Amino acid sequence: MTNKIVIIKSGLLGDTLVALPALHCLRNEFPSAKIVYVWQKIPAKNYVTPVEILTGSGLVDEFYGYEINCSGCQAFFNYLKLWLYCLRERFNIGIVLEPPHWPSKRKAFLRLCGIKTVLGPDGTNNKVFRDACGRLPIQDKISDSLVSLLSPLGISLPASDKGHFDVVLSDDELRSARQWLINKEMSSDEVLRLIAVAPGSNMPAKKWHSDNYFQVVESLIQKQNVIPIVFGGTEDKSIAQNLISRWKRGVNAAGILGVRDGIALLKHCKLYLGNDTGTMHMAVAAGIRCVAVFASIDMPGRWEPYGVGHYVFRADSKCAGCLSRECDRGSEQCINTIPSEAVYNKCVEFLEEIAF
Repeated sequence: MTNKIVIIKSGLLGDTLVALPALHCLRNEFPSAKIVYVWQKIPAKNYVTPVEILTGSGLVDEFYGYEINCSGCQAFFNYLKLWLYCLRERFNIGIVLEPPHWPSKRKAFLRLCGIKTVLGPDGTNNKVFRDACGRLPIQDKISDSLVSLLSPLGISLPASDKGHFDVVLSDDELRSARQWLINKEMSSDEVLRLIAVAPGSNMPAKKWHSDNYFQVVESLIQKQNVIPIVFGGTEDKSIAQNLISRWKRGVNAAGILGVRDGIALLKHCKLYLGNDTGTMHMAVAAGIRCVAVFASIDMPGRWEPYGVGHYVFRADSKCAGCLSRECDRGSEQCINTIPSEAVYNKCVEFLEEIAF
């Protein structure tokens, strides 16, 4: 019997990208299966969708989006349509591809759809205990946690940090990135000196102050002669342009390229310097090393860049793990206690390792 697999996954850019190792495991084990990716639409929000990220990868055959944040009656109707769709498709494997601490309600929903094999979190691993010094324990990376959910299938799974974090770009997408650089009138020598910078985030608490990015990259320009490309969403265009004006060099790619084209362009960069954001996971998918600046609002380790060879700056804080979108501590905000000099030195170390 041909397997039919339905995956339910929340989130958009970063949340979709961190699922790549698990999606590769499923496709490698079930090459002829029909894999359907069910995702949540967010009305009136211009977010990147899983459709934009995964179309063309060969990892997913079909997408099903349903709206959330709607009225009670509309939400019920949307779930009813999803239930009828799953009944009609007769999936034999259902996977709730969410972190282990998530509640198990969606697993119950998949069972109501008549799916015999249902995998996903059980919601029991949601208690966090600090050590004697008040520090939070280091968590598994989110991608490894998602891969571990597949273990009941008895399939081959990669070791930690060893999965495939790849959106499988086409030759046309790779050519398009090269052409984009040509259109910016960049010489072959200039292309060899590109670094990616991502100063934005849709969570204000995750933003390292833009002056810090100015200082680090300004020093890299003066001493390593780098050329920065600033990545991000449409909302990051103005900060990107402001930084480029102050540096007196660089390229603004914020809000201009789609995700897959952005990943293709990131492949030309020597390193990523930026916040804990979806663009960081794009850099991982592009195969470049990350110097990432993290607030301590979430669990340490969980959202760090996948794979080896990256470096994360994270400031300890008494309120670590607060999960706040915004911070009212001003200059004492945890992320802004990270010194720009230390970040600069790590960037130099990475560049020297590749004989930049």
